Amino acid sequence: MLSAALSADITAADGSARVRIDYALESDARTVDVELLGFGAATADELVVLGTMGGPLPLHVASGTRKAADLSLPSAGTDGVTRLSLAYYVPRAVERSSGRLRVRVPVASVSLPPPAGVGRDVFTAEVRLPEGWSVTEGFPSGLARREDGAYAVALAVVPAVVTFRGRSDGRRPPGVPLLLSGLAGLIVLGAGLAGWRHLRSIAA
Repeated sequence: MLSAALSADITAADGSARVRIDYALESDARTVDVELLGFGAATADELVVLGTMGGPLPLHVASGTRKAADLSLPSAGTDGVTRLSLAYYVPRAVERSSGRLRVRVPVASVSLPPPAGVGRDVFTAEVRLPEGWSVTEGFPSGLARREDGAYAVALAVVPAVVTFRGRSDGRRPPGVPLLLSGLAGLIVLGAGLAGWRHLRSIAA
């Protein structure tokens, strides 16, 4: 596997996600296994192989929340690279509670490892959210807002899920990294004050 680029549209009011993932593969295999892990209610039941005349490809339960399907790969291009584009629908990608959000987008992965010693980001993702939503914590942890409003991240491996917590009411509470940084600052400040008081007591 050379690369995987995921795009997820979560702008629908019903909390669903429309997902597309484009793979660039370098393999002599003619078929490939596709897997998708479910996370709570966030899962998909079928895939659509874009660029073909075939209908939806059902995902069968393999074990636990893992679903899978076998599909035939298209022919490689003149550059020797096989390009595979999949689309799927996650009807319950968003959980809401009093303005709080939890979003989980399962990633459909193929059973081909990246080439050894690639040394670069193989996986990229972009997530489009409704206006006014904000992200407080995300996985992968580099998930960040771009100038065009979408959130994007790059990773050296293909994760099983892109997930984040956020707000839909415009509030921006501090996330875990900020809270930890604040706690560390308080500890340092406390230690400094204790040292200052100790020096004053000695001087007195």
